Amino acid sequence: MTDPLLKIINLRKQYRPNEEPALKDINMEVKKGEVVVIIGASGSGKSTLLRCVNRLVEPTSGKILFEGQNVLDPSYDINQLRTQIGMVFQNFNLFTHLTVMNNITLGLTKVKGLSVEEAEKIAFETLEMVDLSDKADSYPAQLSGGQAQRVGIARALAMNPKLMLFDEPTSALDPELVGGVIEIMEKLAKEHMTMMVVTHEMGFAKEAADRVLFVDNGVILEEGTPEEILTNPKSQRTRQFLNRIL
Repeated sequence: MTDPLLKIINLRKQYRPNEEPALKDINMEVKKGEVVVIIGASGSGKSTLLRCVNRLVEPTSGKILFEGQNVLDPSYDINQLRTQIGMVFQNFNLFTHLTVMNNITLGLTKVKGLSVEEAEKIAFETLEMVDLSDKADSYPAQLSGGQAQRVGIARALAMNPKLMLFDEPTSALDPELVGGVIEIMEKLAKEHMTMMVVTHEMGFAKEAADRVLFVDNGVILEEGTPEEILTNPKSQRTRQFLNRIL
């Protein structure tokens, strides 16, 4: 048995004193090459969990071990962490004043210290992967939502991460644009990219997930294979949730 790439131990996040914690003692792990899909109602803590993993949100307590090292340790290099854990956001988070090419090369030159030539070569390769090599000189405002999200995926992939986090990557898209983004994600899953995906796209969960976690009110209420969770959930709360969205 190899050690998990990511291990979360007793993770807790409370945004304000006297308020219900957003996360309560989360324990989970992600193995290398595994696709873990996280489902649950809005406000259940799914996005907070993802954001704690790459420290966009600072947990209140607990441990997050990435390759065996606690990333919450004050001495841990947060910039190094973010080169190894890529994140794709719900609302794309592209720099509107930069071209697609410059959006992708920025992290490669500023964080990884690559030359412009090296960075552009990698950027072209990742744009080809998401079928957008013809958009290198476009600005985000000239892209459809689906194209912008695929650029977001390319930007994260360009850093050659060991883990990819997707935070509801299709929820801001028009329905006809969702398919193109899901297709790219399914391709990554087939290539054994390690992924944690918060999504309401149950088709993706069925096709691509190794495990599905149902998060409710800050706890992992149930987890199992897509078949176990989506077809035959044990918890009444999971069944309620799935009945509403399927």
